[in-house]
This record gives sequence, structure tokens and C-alpha cells, in this order.
Amino acid sequence: MSSPHSTGLRRLLIWLDDIDDEGAAALATGTGLTNLRELSLNANHIGPVGTRALVGSTHLGRLELLDLISNPVGDDGARALATSPRFPSLTRLRLVENGIGPDGARALAQSPHLRRFRELGLAHQQVGADGTAVLGSRFGQVVWVDEDRATAAQEAGAEDRHHRAAAGRTDDAPRLAYADWLAGRDPPRAEFVRLQVEQAAAPEYDGRRHERDALLNNLLAAHGDTWLGPVAPVVPWARGREPGESIHNYFAAQNDSQPRYEFRRGMVEHVRVSPRGFVLYAAPLFRTAPVVHSARVACHASPAQWGGRLASCPHLSRLTELDLWQAGPETLSALARSPHLTRLTTLRISDSVLDADVLEKLLAPARLPKLTGLVLSGCGDEDGVLGRLAAAGLLRRLSSLHLHGISLPGAAVEAMFGSPWPALQSLTLSDTYLDEGGLAPLARSPHLPALRRLELNSVGLTAPDLEDLAAAPGLAGLEALSLSRNPLGPEGAAVIGGSPHRAGLKLLNLADAAIGPEGARAVANAAHLAGLRWLDLGKNAIGDEGVVAVAETVSLGSLDNLELNDNSVTGKGAVALARSGVFARASVIFLSENPLGDGGVGALAAPPQNCQLRMLSISNVESGPDGVAALAASSRLPRMTVLSLHRNAVGDEGPRRSPGRTGVGPFGSLGWQAPGSAMPGGKRWPSRTV
Repeated sequence: MSSPHSTGLRRLLIWLDDIDDEGAAALATGTGLTNLRELSLNANHIGPVGTRALVGSTHLGRLELLDLISNPVGDDGARALATSPRFPSLTRLRLVENGIGPDGARALAQSPHLRRFRELGLAHQQVGADGTAVLGSRFGQVVWVDEDRATAAQEAGAEDRHHRAAAGRTDDAPRLAYADWLAGRDPPRAEFVRLQVEQAAAPEYDGRRHERDALLNNLLAAHGDTWLGPVAPVVPWARGREPGESIHNYFAAQNDSQPRYEFRRGMVEHVRVSPRGFVLYAAPLFRTAPVVHSARVACHASPAQWGGRLASCPHLSRLTELDLWQAGPETLSALARSPHLTRLTTLRISDSVLDADVLEKLLAPARLPKLTGLVLSGCGDEDGVLGRLAAAGLLRRLSSLHLHGISLPGAAVEAMFGSPWPALQSLTLSDTYLDEGGLAPLARSPHLPALRRLELNSVGLTAPDLEDLAAAPGLAGLEALSLSRNPLGPEGAAVIGGSPHRAGLKLLNLADAAIGPEGARAVANAAHLAGLRWLDLGKNAIGDEGVVAVAETVSLGSLDNLELNDNSVTGKGAVALARSGVFARASVIFLSENPLGDGGVGALAAPPQNCQLRMLSISNVESGPDGVAALAASSRLPRMTVLSLHRNAVGDEGPRRSPGRTGVGPFGSLGWQAPGSAMPGGKRWPSRTV
């Protein structure tokens, strides 16, 4: 640091670079830092030795801010700071999470040299009640500490025990015990845990899934950062440049390597990291969040050597799910040789170049003996990789296969479905290019006895293509069928509605399939769909005519979730729907992106008695305060917990005209879902989720 170009430097920040005591000593002797005013060295493994070197420096006498957060300074380092006369201008000292106890706190409080403080940070230390008192007596309100560290540590220990009890367990008992423990300490989080446990156990066609998602997102928006707690800082997102790494790749990698966390069944189970982040920080991550078993490794712009180090990292053995995003050939080849993937049950490879030889080695039963799920997304398949994998029998043990953005020539489809596939329960082909008649082998196959879920979204299906699928007795066990974003037309809807082999369907997604009002009528009058619980007809231009057909149906008596978004439905259609038995029985109804107006929204406020509705989504329906006031004043929506009002001109007036509706009110914990508009009680809907 003796460069002549650094002598004018006034602010220096070095975070998360592991400079340790040696680096601190080098800074202390740097003659080019004589004008430095602010020095921030967070999380660099600087201990008492490095601290003594800094406070003994003759070149840092003009420092006004010294930031040593998350370094093991300890009591010895605190005493060195307290006894040094070298920092006469120091007004801000941050020693958060430094392992300082009562002795270090007392030394700082008795220092004759620290007289000008405007800020002294000592949070996350075990300074005790005496240390807190003496610091407060000396420095007053400029000091901030944890007042009850012992209690916090005790609570943290109990929470950690609950997480460790849940690690490796697939049953819900430890999670529900955790929720019970939280009930008297953090009721919102207890609710969050129970909701996520319910969501994970519910079938895909459960009508309350959307409702739970909305409630969970609201809880996360309000409390997510707090709940992440000690997990969030474990994997730092900032790092130094690698040797030989271009500045462009460095900034791209910085952006992609910022860690993300996901709660599942009430606990942090999934993390998104870079290969470097996983290799360097997997050990403390698993100590802090022992339930984590799923990782998305973002390999984009990551230097190639980290792919090899990832493959040799023993902590991979903790994972049951691995998602590789933009993995290069070197990374995939290294992983194909890794001995640490034996627990994987699900493998996802996204936006990567597939190599048949590498994938054959990677998917070999000896390498991944427990694999049951495979997702290939945006990888292309110019070399017929899937055909080779199928011909080699490497897909036969899968219970779930998801292909997105993959080209599937007829030979590959024939290889996949031309022989027994007894375990396959879920098949997704989305945005996938198929040869003409490419699904004929699937329709003809008698070898799919376990298939319950089939997604064929945006694969170019037309009504004639559907006839083979609809007539296929081998697919009679289907419970969920998604055909969105295909040009099916009303003829395609009629094919589905007229097939006796689809009588077992619980979920049907025909969104954006150009079925029009005639197609909506065909589905609504289909006697074979009497068991349907979830129906999505969004973005089909069915208009009021189609909605009236759905409202008057006598065939769909089991519907629990009905989605009619973006269908040019006006107040007339809303009136017909609101008066119907379909509306009264459903738990969730979506009518967003339709010009309902205040009249249509007002009609929805007056359904039949005993209405079961729990969630109503009417975003962007050209409603104002009058429509909202009608809903809020309704006595016929006693069970509703979620009301979505995004992009409606309700302003603050609608909530104010809702007598008796308080912050959580009869619409539950979500309340007024209108970003930026006031909720009753002056609250505002949180638009950010974690």
C-alpha cells in the first residue's frame, strides 16, 4: 500500500477477502494510507494479532471510522483498541460479532483515548449485563449492544435443535413440533411452518394451493429477512477477482453468485450459490442450516477450475437435489466422475450444452443409484442425446421427467416410449419441438401404468394430435393434464371433453389454447369430467358466453379452483357466475384481466348463501372504490382470506369505505392486496417477497 497513487485515498473497503492478521499487518505498515479517513475490513479473519498491528500503526492516525465487523477480535483485540493512543480522530468504531466479552467491554469503557465517539457498535457479543451497564454509563446512547444475549443464545440453541431433528427426515412430525414451539414465540412463523407443511402434502389439484401461496408470500414479505437470520450471511456474495479473470466475467459472476434461499416445509432447505460459494462455504452452511439438501449451482461466468473443485467437494453428498445452471462441459465431465452424488434423487441441468457420452456416465446407476427425477431445460439436443439415453435404458428408473426447450425427433420419442417404463408418474414436455405426429409413440404406449401427470405445454398440439392421446387407454390413469399454449381450438376442447379415458382427471389446464366460447361449453358440459377439481381456461377469449356456459354447468360439480383470467368477461358474465353453484362451491376463483367494472365486482359480493370462496383474484378489472366497498361490506363471503386487487384504481378510498375491516380483518392476514395503496389501519401492502 505504499503506491504514490494511494496517498490521497480517504476510504478503503476490503470485505470477505480473508486477508487475516498478515494482511492487517501489511495495511498497518502502508505509508500510502496517511490520509485515510474510513477503513472497513469486515469478515476477514482478523484476530487480536492483526488488531494490535492496526492500532499500533503510525500511518492511520487520521481514521474517523474503523469497521471490523465479523472478525475474531476478542477481548485481547478490544483491550488493544482501548489502550492505543494512535486514533485521536476516531469517532465511529464497529465491533459487531467479534467474540468480545465482559472484559473487553470493560476495557473499552475505561479507555482514556476513546473520548469522541458518535457510534460504538458491539451487537452480537456476550458482554453480559455488567458490560452493557458500564458501556452505557460511559458512552450513553451512542453504543448499541444486545441486552439479553444469554436468552437469545438459549433460544437459538433450541431452534437449532429443532432444525437438526428435522434434518434427513421426510415425515412432518419434527416440523409440526417446531411450529408448536414457535407458537408462543413467533406466531407468524408458526403459521408459516404449518402452511408450508400443508402445501407440501396437498395434491397438485388441491383448490387451496393458490390461497396458501398468497398467504405464504405475504408472511415472507413481512418477516422473511428476519427468519433467514443466521443463514443469510454464511455464504457471502462479494469476492475478489480470480487470477486471470476478466473484469467482465468478474462482474457477471458477482451478479450470478449472490446466494438465494428457499423455505420448504417451514425451514430453509434450498440454496442458490456459485460453485465457489458451495466449495468454500458448504461446511458452515450445513452447520447453520442442517436441513438444506437442495442446491442450485449457478455456473455462469464462474472460472472453470471451480467446476472441478465442486465435483470433488465432499459436501455434495449432503444433497438430494442438484440444479446445474449454465454448466460448461468441464464441469459436467468432472461431476460425471464425482463419487459424492450417491444421495441425489433429482438432477436438473439448465441452459447447458449436453454431451451424450458425459450424460451416460453421469446418469449411470452406479454413479446416481437413487436418481428418480430428471429435468433438462433449455439445453438443446442437436446430437440426439435423449434418444441415446433412452436406448441405453438410463431413463427407465425415473418417476419424473421434465423436458423444457428440447428438440425431440421421432426416433427419440420412439426410444423413450416404445418399451416399458413402469415407474414414470410425471412427464413434462414444454416448449419442445416435436416432429409431425411426434406424440404417437406416447399415445400408443401400453407401458406407462403409473403415469398420473402429463404436461404438454407449447408443443404445437392441434385437435387431430389430441385424438390419439384422448383415445389412449394406456393413459387412463391420468389425474393432471396440462395443454396450455397449444392451438387446440374448440375442436380440441371437444376432444378432451368427449373422451371417456379422461374420467380420472382432477386437474385440466387449457389456458391460452384458443378454445373460445364453444370450447368452454364443450368442457363445461363434459360428463366425463365430473371429477375435475381444478380448471384453467385463462386467455381463451371465451367472453361472457363462455363464462355463462361454465356457470350453468351441471357436470363440473366438484370444481374447487376455477381460473378465467384474461377472457374479455364483462359485468354480465360476472353476474351469471356470482349467482351460480360453481361460484358458491369453489375455494378459489381467478377473474383478473377482465373488464368487470364496479358492477361486475359488486355482483361478486352477493353470491348465494353458504359461499365457500376463500380466495378471489380480480386484478386489473377496471374496478374502483365502489366495487371494493361492496366486497368489503358483503356478509356472504365469510370464509374469504385472500383478495387480490392489483392494478385497480381503488386508491385509499376503497379500504376507508370498509367499516369494520381492520388490519387483518375478515380477509385474513393478506387483506388488501394492492401495492402502494393503504390498508385499513394505515398499513401498506408489502410488494417485496424473499
